[in-house]
Amino acid sequence: MLPCARLVFIILAGTLGLGPQTAKAQSTARKPTVFLRQIRIDSILLAFGVDSGRVREAVLRALREAGRLAPDTTDAVPSFDVDVAAPRTLGGMRDPTGFIHLEVGRNLVENGRSRQLQWERTFDRSPSPTWREFSRETLAEVLMAVNKYLLDRPGGA
Repeated sequence: MLPCARLVFIILAGTLGLGPQTAKAQSTARKPTVFLRQIRIDSILLAFGVDSGRVREAVLRALREAGRLAPDTTDAVPSFDVDVAAPRTLGGMRDPTGFIHLEVGRNLVENGRSRQLQWERTFDRSPSPTWREFSRETLAEVLMAVNKYLLDRPGGA
């Protein structure tokens, strides 16, 4: 079997629960479940066709399928927040670019239950020649960032 095909098979087997139960229990214990609190998308991306509802549903589906979506949103459950930004300069921007910022546990910091976020990372987005093309790539890039969070080892920031 090719290395890539083997990796896909291993990931699918783990997702479907076909792998050893101890490995699945350990991976669940390492990372807490979260609830999706906010998806913030820059207004220029919305103007060029990014569907915030579609992005939210895709992120929810990814968290749910990874077994990381909490069944409730109590004060003790960390939030998962996504910020998709496309900063503009005063002189304009030739090649639109931006970033995706993910945070886990902002709600716990805000309500005084924690002093720091449980996980945080910013992913730079690739520049595109037009805003329309840049916006078209948003959903895929958000899902890649969420996937990196889901696959990250504990303590990584």
